[in-house]
Amino acid sequence: MATTNRQFKLVARPVGMVKRSDFEFTSGPVPVPGPGQVLVRVLYVSLDPAMRGWMNEGRSYIPPVALGEVMRAGTAGRVVASNNPSFAVGDYVAGWGGVQDYVVSDGKDITKVDPRLAPLPVYLGTLGMPGMTAYFGLLEVGKPREGDTVVVSGAAGAVGTVVGQVAKIKGCRVVGIAGGPDKCRWIVDELGFDAAIDYKAGDVNKALREHCPKGIDVYFDNVGGDILDAALARIARNGRIVVCGAISQYNNTTPVKGPSNYLSLLVNRASMTGMVVMDYTANFMAPIKAGAFEVETRLVRSNRSTQHWSVQLVQDGEPVLGAMAVFAARRETWGLREAAPPGAPPAEACKRFEPRLEIQWPRMYEMRYARGRFGVENPDSETHAWLRDVPERNLDHASLTAICDAFFPRIFLHRPRMAPIATVSLNVYFHVDATELAHEGSGHVLCVAKAQVFNKGYYDQEGQVWGRDGKLLATTQQIAWYKE
Repeated sequence: MATTNRQFKLVARPVGMVKRSDFEFTSGPVPVPGPGQVLVRVLYVSLDPAMRGWMNEGRSYIPPVALGEVMRAGTAGRVVASNNPSFAVGDYVAGWGGVQDYVVSDGKDITKVDPRLAPLPVYLGTLGMPGMTAYFGLLEVGKPREGDTVVVSGAAGAVGTVVGQVAKIKGCRVVGIAGGPDKCRWIVDELGFDAAIDYKAGDVNKALREHCPKGIDVYFDNVGGDILDAALARIARNGRIVVCGAISQYNNTTPVKGPSNYLSLLVNRASMTGMVVMDYTANFMAPIKAGAFEVETRLVRSNRSTQHWSVQLVQDGEPVLGAMAVFAARRETWGLREAAPPGAPPAEACKRFEPRLEIQWPRMYEMRYARGRFGVENPDSETHAWLRDVPERNLDHASLTAICDAFFPRIFLHRPRMAPIATVSLNVYFHVDATELAHEGSGHVLCVAKAQVFNKGYYDQEGQVWGRDGKLLATTQQIAWYKE
């Protein structure tokens, strides 16, 4: 093992373009891990546009890098020494190690990753902060619907590439804005975008009129400036603009250029909303350990009808899990339920599924399949199954949330063999309150799940949970990653 740790430290606040003199390159001894700590050899460093903002003094969504500190950056590396029972020498981990060769960690800010399932750099991109930013920003803020026209700037970047592919999974027409013919050709030919606009080669306004003749339903903005203005000019009625970044403005020495076409939001009843990924998944790379924890809540937004809360699970002073919870006041008004429960036989008429797997979660439920049983090849990915907790417990919103994630991965229904699989995100919408849910008792509920598209390592899954009397209890949406 090397004896020298090379580091880049921030020593000046950049003015305009970042300069070499804003950093100090140092070499020192490799740190020695203490009790409960590990030493990680950094193998990959993620260079993200957000790093430019972290260099600035002032109020932001995250404290700035202090002068004299190692420059903050996402990293992936290998454990080379360990005094922590949760990590062994040779484990691969991802976290926030900074721009340096070696970093000591107590294990709270790193998580194990498997390079056999995905190359290490992927854990800094699609399976890291950029991928989560794209997922939550598009689906939670942009709220695309099938048939929508989605435009994304910075389309060849780590966030933009994922935005475009998720939008395609959701059945949208996707137009990417990127710089140069190679990037534009790549996002169309390799990533499946419907069209690409080279902002370096022509009139972006004209190109948007050509590729978005009915307007833009969702614009995912990574660049700001003139391109944001061009998108505002083409925004459709009730369109949604997701403000993720403004890289064209980060090195300004003059005031940031704001949108001049902002009245388009008024005329088209559109919205423009900023998003920061930590609001949706707090420190999603941290492990949850056995032991005590605290739940912290923060009111993000409130009006007469709804409240949006940020929720964090905290261990040892560090957030390790996060969620957004939305509460709404229900009022007596016109209503209609278009969804209908499937025609499944009663639970008692369905054979109980006996799991023969070493994994534990299937043993936490009594499962009785009416359709789409795990372990055999099926014509499609749709499952109808009766579930209840083992041991039995009265249904509440916590157990209902867990049931919404109790389906076997949809890919296993098409290809009945084990494969690497992971849930990227899970959303749950409750249709009943606590009083209505209490009437369900501890009996079976009917669970329905079906995937929409399997494409390049990801699929989206929609699910429903029905009560025994045909009442819809919850609906759920999930994005899952697989390697096949």
